[in-house]
Amino acid sequence: MSSLWHTEFSDSSPVNNEPSTKATSQPPTEEELFYLEWGKETVKSNINIATDVLKQFIAINVVLLGGGAAFLEGSDISVLSRSVILISFLLGLIVSIIGVVPKESKVDFRVPKQIKAHKSKALMKKRCFLYLSAAFTVFGLLMAALVAIGVKLCF
Repeated sequence: MSSLWHTEFSDSSPVNNEPSTKATSQPPTEEELFYLEWGKETVKSNINIATDVLKQFIAINVVLLGGGAAFLEGSDISVLSRSVILISFLLGLIVSIIGVVPKESKVDFRVPKQIKAHKSKALMKKRCFLYLSAAFTVFGLLMAALVAIGVKLCF
């Protein structure tokens, strides 16, 4: 906790031809302690937040896939356009499910560097799955919107 203290150094006049340094310290303020604790909690919760967002993408893509299949079936939208939209939602769903599934790995919990490397890698993978799922979902929504307003697509 001593690293949180504010230290100020000032040079005073030399005594016996040797410069002296005077240091003063003050404890961290309540606000600084609050933000330090908040930062620690944020870092620790990043993986859980990414997992929660992936779970929400699962729910969104299930609804979009089911609703799209039901509502697009009787429409005058081409089979290819309908397929592209539904496959996009299906891929978003698959990617989200893969991203939520926990992966086992060997980590020596007595070595902080291994724990940090493991957690950083896990967060990076979750974020990749999250971005990929979001891309498929947005692409499907964009295609559905374009088809709904009557834009003729190449397919």
